[in-house]
Amino acid sequence: MRMVSQSIEKPEAYGILKRAQTGGALLYGPPGTGKTHLARVLAKESNASMIQISAASIESKYVGETEKLVKALFHLGRMVSPSIIFIDEADALFRMRAAGDQNWETSRVNQLLNESDGLLKNEKARPFLILATNYPNNLDHAVLRRIPGRVYLGPPSSKAREAMFRIYLRDEDLDRNVRLSDLASMTEKYSGSDLRAVCIHAATTSQSELESMGEEISNRTRVLKMCHFKEALKANTPTITRHAMKEIERFADQFDRQSVDRIRSYFNIQPPIPTNRYESPVISKSTLDPQGDKNSLATTEAPMSSKRPILLT
Repeated sequence: MRMVSQSIEKPEAYGILKRAQTGGALLYGPPGTGKTHLARVLAKESNASMIQISAASIESKYVGETEKLVKALFHLGRMVSPSIIFIDEADALFRMRAAGDQNWETSRVNQLLNESDGLLKNEKARPFLILATNYPNNLDHAVLRRIPGRVYLGPPSSKAREAMFRIYLRDEDLDRNVRLSDLASMTEKYSGSDLRAVCIHAATTSQSELESMGEEISNRTRVLKMCHFKEALKANTPTITRHAMKEIERFADQFDRQSVDRIRSYFNIQPPIPTNRYESPVISKSTLDPQGDKNSLATTEAPMSSKRPILLT
């Protein structure tokens, strides 16, 4: 929020803050953690107009059309300033460039870089750029330099899950045996969207049971029981995988060191062991032969003869 307010709400900044205002931020994390929702909240709290697009809405099959849409997007952001430009699934548009890429594949990234540089030159109308992605490693490094802000959005904690259940089920009648704290403890490693899917599944199951009892009973209000939630948990498992968290941890270890500990604590990911590529590996007898078998050790280490070779004349 401070990055947005510094860029939008405080145009009278002076000194180094005026010359180096943050032009954007990157929202990254596993899917379903509320990146799009956070961008909407920032736009509302800062009283700024929000322009939201995705890769599907700006991608074009014609060469050069995507670049024109990117340019028009930033032009619109300057017209309705103060504004926030939110690009979802940014890795699909601005992926890392390689030597073998076609010209049309790199031109869209170049256009974004040019428009981002133009934001810093235009002091009167300065949109705030927010990129959201589940695969931050695929973003081009030049794009990351234009958006120095890093915001990691991870899975909710136990208290946050309990609060989410309270919001999702505020209009539902719960059985007295249903405790939100118990549901929160049973949904570890669930994202926000996963919790919503569990609540919808439980309500659907309860409604189906109510309708199957007949017309007279079907007019009653459904009551969600603990058995409905247990059935929903069996059908809706966490969508966040360990592989996805390891990829995010690799990105944070390089570009967002303050979030590394939070990411590693989720799946108990161990930090990588630093290695020196110039150091030769030390091979011990225990490494070659843990059981201490002399015969197996003899097969791995060939004896060297101390005698000089005989030259035949």
